[in-house]
Amino acid sequence: MFYTGVRRESSVVQEEVTHHIEDDQKTVDHFHKIKEIGIKSENALFDGDLDEFGFLMDKHWHEKRLMTNNISSRGIDRIYKLGKENGALGGKLIGAGGGGFLLFYCLEGQENIRRAMLSEGLKELRFKFEDRGGSVVVVNSGGAVIS
Repeated sequence: MFYTGVRRESSVVQEEVTHHIEDDQKTVDHFHKIKEIGIKSENALFDGDLDEFGFLMDKHWHEKRLMTNNISSRGIDRIYKLGKENGALGGKLIGAGGGGFLLFYCLEGQENIRRAMLSEGLKELRFKFEDRGGSVVVVNSGGAVIS
């Protein structure tokens, strides 16, 4: 997961998507497809099929981008493409869209993606999945955990 350096108010993107729901059946159809991808993604994770999960992340990314122009930008699209070119099976922006964190999944080539993202000036945020919810762990310069 990499910080893009772009900050956006999620309410702006959410407001635009909500506006489209009220007058555009295509947006509603996109939500249904995204829900279907979400269910398949959950099943892939529970089945341990991480490659399928990665491919579904890519499918989700492309479907979500069709909803509004504010989901992504030329810069984010370029970075996403760079991630795919360096081994990512899929990825997605974390948050409402337009900036924030870009998460990639790859079976191999993590170092290639790291180098590519760092060369673009993105900051890596290492994480791991927890079963007890989100938490932030801070490590000081000496390597000690300051939770």
